[in-house]
Parts: sequence; C-alpha cells; structure tokens
Amino acid sequence: MVESAEKGLPIIIMAGGRGSRLEKQVEKPLLKVNSRNLLERIIERVSEYEQRYKVAISPNSPETKYFCKSRNIDMIKTQGDGYIEDSKEIYESLGPFISIAVDIPFLKVSDIRCIEKNFDGRSTTGVINYKEAKKVTDPEVFFYEDGEKVVPVGLNIFAETSEQKLVYLDNEKLALNVNTLADKRKVETIEERGEMG
Repeated sequence: MVESAEKGLPIIIMAGGRGSRLEKQVEKPLLKVNSRNLLERIIERVSEYEQRYKVAISPNSPETKYFCKSRNIDMIKTQGDGYIEDSKEIYESLGPFISIAVDIPFLKVSDIRCIEKNFDGRSTTGVINYKEAKKVTDPEVFFYEDGEKVVPVGLNIFAETSEQKLVYLDNEKLALNVNTLADKRKVETIEERGEMG
C-alpha cells in the first residue's frame, strides 16, 4: 500500500557518493546485500510511502546512472562534491527536500513518515539514542544534545536555515549504514537471523 506524503516534500535518494571505504569494485548503491542491492532496497521502502522520488547521481556513479536509466527511475544530477555540497545544489533546484542515504538498508516507511511529520521549516536531522544504536553497531559518528549522546542517521530534511531540529527515531537499526564490507556482513547476519524488527 502506498501512503501519501502529508506535506508533499520531494524525496531524494542520495546515491552519488564515492563509496571509497568499500573494498570492492562496485558503486555503493549497487552493492548487493543478500539478494538485492542497496538502491533497490531503499527504492522499495520509499515507493511504499511516495511514488514520486528521485535518485541523486553524480560523475562518481556512472553505473548507478545506467541502472536508473534502464529502469526509468527519475534522477537528479549533482557534482558529487560531498553530501553537504550536493544537498545545497539540490536545494537550489527543489527547495526543502527529504534526503535519504542509499546505505541505510533497514529504513522503514514509519521513519520517513516521522521525519516529514515533524518538519517545521528548519533543517531536520533524524537521530537515534546512542545506547539503542549500540545494540546493532559501534557508531562512528555521534554528538551530544542536552547531555545525551545521539547518533545521526541518513534520513534528513535539508532546508537552508541556520537552525536545526532533531527528530528521535525509534528504529535503532537505522544506525547501521553500509560503509564497509564488515557493515554489509552485519546486515546480512541480522537478516539471516530474522532480526529485522
């Protein structure tokens, strides 16, 4: 069942990065985790929420571009200079948008719904409580908010404001993003054990 996005913000799947920490000769969006690649997984979740979305591609991801083109998936081109730079470029074209990293295989429809429902015009960052995130991975990136340790996840709303709003998500597996082959194996193990939650 496809849900309607309440506020109709554009949804962009960020798939133009270099994936430099993967030890494989494959672009990160096309890395297979069990039977499906990362991009297919994210598209499946996103399309359950909203049929209108685009995949951000760049000169770093020519094979991803070909994959999308061969399946008639809408794309938006960026320079591939990094997440912030590419997001600014997309913002100039579309205004505020929901940004979804291609490397968060445990994304749920409810996560997208939560981040959009809480949008109030400010840039919005999805976060997980550090202790919850530790149940599934050893987070490399975290910061403190009001004395609490939190982990940012690859689900945000980009709006060019100096203020930033944090939205706490209750899906701790969002903290597991696939940057390395070790991360890939962690995801596969969780799925093989049936711990999808």
